[in-house]
Amino acid sequence: MKRAGIITFHCVYNVGAALQTFALYHTLESLSEAVVVDYYPWYHRVANHIFRNPFNALRTHGINKKGIREFFYLSCMDCRFLQKRRSVKKYQKFLDENIKRTRRFYSYEELKEGKPVLDVWFAGSDQIWNKDLTGKSLDDAYLLKFVDGAAKKISYAASVGREMEQEELYTLAESVKGLDRISVREQSLADRLSSLVQKPIETVLDPTFLLEKSEWMRFIERDGKDRQKYILVYALEKNKRLNQYAKWLAKQSASKVMDISPIDTGISGRVKKKSFVDPVSFLNAIYHADYIVTNSFHGTAFSLIFEKDFLTFAHSARGERMRSLLRELELDENLAECDAKIPFEIRHIAYRQVNLRLQKMRQRSLDFIERAFEKGW
Repeated sequence: MKRAGIITFHCVYNVGAALQTFALYHTLESLSEAVVVDYYPWYHRVANHIFRNPFNALRTHGINKKGIREFFYLSCMDCRFLQKRRSVKKYQKFLDENIKRTRRFYSYEELKEGKPVLDVWFAGSDQIWNKDLTGKSLDDAYLLKFVDGAAKKISYAASVGREMEQEELYTLAESVKGLDRISVREQSLADRLSSLVQKPIETVLDPTFLLEKSEWMRFIERDGKDRQKYILVYALEKNKRLNQYAKWLAKQSASKVMDISPIDTGISGRVKKKSFVDPVSFLNAIYHADYIVTNSFHGTAFSLIFEKDFLTFAHSARGERMRSLLRELELDENLAECDAKIPFEIRHIAYRQVNLRLQKMRQRSLDFIERAFEKGW
């Protein structure tokens, strides 16, 4: 059996990152002896630091309403250290129980020197080519430049997550030419890169869609308890329109609002706030919700996987991957653009047709992965 490795954002405390890693690993495990490279560079260590200095908010925003609010929010977060530490332990438990990893590498140099010997390497998924998340420059590790010999080098659903300046695009195009096969998550990125790279570029699904709903159900608690109705909010940036829509929905359906966002969304009223959710808690929150309001890609993804009604508000900086996905599924009406009016209506989804489209997309993505193990491809 061939040996396959994955390098991605597996170790950041972000539910989407953990779940997409699990999904790709689980898919490859059925085809090979798979392992996730435990790459933990300085910028991930900084992002994961449990304590965040509240005074940084004042340095960034100044002594104004926004700066003072962020200062008090970070101060409260640090006061809830024990709660956050419990969540971090659950993240670690999820990874330990579900994903086989290599020894830890703290730098590119360590990885280049001590990398395992594998037959096929996959870089992705997630925003591994977003330099805003990798220390303000592309990280060669996520371009598989440390791989030598005859091993295949493949990107799977790699993402930038935002619009790129032309100079950035040229830099990325030169960097990916060393890959044997290239696949990305957004059609817009594929279109722009294809004119610069003399190789075919395929668009594939985020790894979370490689697994069907039945495979995710292993993590769902179905204890038969009477559960209260709730509208779920999962946001990665503040959005007043998103908050207004969620509160309107709750009023229309006589439900409460549950906010599991990792940020201070500013939503007020009858709201149950859970600041630190681990991957399993996140899946359960989506599955048991009556309606989801989100500006997160993976909030959208798991709403689709669990066949939930939802409305996605496009993220101001990273909205393209949501647009690309919902456009291909013909669910444009379930996306609210940044400058559009709030759609004060409940939008239900006919999932029979959506699932048929999604199944075709899933098979195309699985075919891409399976071909990686074929000789001569």
